[in-house]
Amino acid sequence: MIIILALTGSLTGPNHLFLPRNLSHMNATAANLQACPRGLYEIDQVCLLTENFSKLQAVRDFLTQHTSPSDSIGVFPYQNIYGFVARRQVAGEVLQHYAAAGDYLSSRQIESLRKVQPAWAIYSAEPWQSVTMGEVTGFTRTPYIWLYWQRWYKDELDPYPGVMLLHRDAERGRRWSMTSTSLLTRPLSNVHQGEKILLRGTPSGDDFDFIKIDLQADYPWWWKLGKPSGFVVRLHLENGEDRSVRAIVQPNHPYEVWIYPWEKAQLANYFSPNMEEWRSGDRPRVQSLWFESWPVDWISVSPSRVTVRDVQAVKLLLQPSSK
Repeated sequence: MIIILALTGSLTGPNHLFLPRNLSHMNATAANLQACPRGLYEIDQVCLLTENFSKLQAVRDFLTQHTSPSDSIGVFPYQNIYGFVARRQVAGEVLQHYAAAGDYLSSRQIESLRKVQPAWAIYSAEPWQSVTMGEVTGFTRTPYIWLYWQRWYKDELDPYPGVMLLHRDAERGRRWSMTSTSLLTRPLSNVHQGEKILLRGTPSGDDFDFIKIDLQADYPWWWKLGKPSGFVVRLHLENGEDRSVRAIVQPNHPYEVWIYPWEKAQLANYFSPNMEEWRSGDRPRVQSLWFESWPVDWISVSPSRVTVRDVQAVKLLLQPSSK
């Protein structure tokens, strides 16, 4: 055994990682990790392009000045890196908001946010600072979490285009309300793909904010052997334009699909302290809608039946201040 070990050592030599010259090189590399190449800037021992560095530095410096290390912060939709660089815990039982789709996880996430009530939250607006997960917007994927932030938080500072520092505003939350108006005369059963649903008395774009669809998509039993197909809601607007909004729907279960019918970039306006600034840009009236399935891949299964219980126009309001 001793002879074998001696031969192995003489023929192969020590591992190159443990040679003195390589140990010295690794130590030097670790010591110079903060020396970034030209055009890159270091934060937390990572070299970043100017844009990413500027965003992280601005948010980190603000949170360091306005919160304590024991404070939690909010993040929407998924940029937990702000908590990492600022050494602050990100509020919420579910690690990423986009994973909290569905009634159970959504309610758990909102309840945990209510308990913590972080003083500050970072909102990364689509399409500038967030990408849609699976082409489903953060609002449509987790509408009630978005509504929680919109109700209780207002835009305080925009340190970078599309990055908004939201401050908790208890008075705003108390003044906030939501109303809805039904746009159907009766529930619709067995709605076929491409079958247009005419909407009765849709308000003008300046008088409502969202379309909420109460539905159930029933899938054949073999969907569990594959996966449910994606869900597409198509809207026809009074200016002749057709829009497509991708959504997720829980199979064989009552579900609410929330849609913002216009440019998703305008959703950032809803965090303004001034309600008059919420509704801006071109907002043509929605006249009709229809559904289509969207196969994700070859094992995707389309729904066999869609029942629409109601379609509602939803409006957000701030009641007059008591001051």
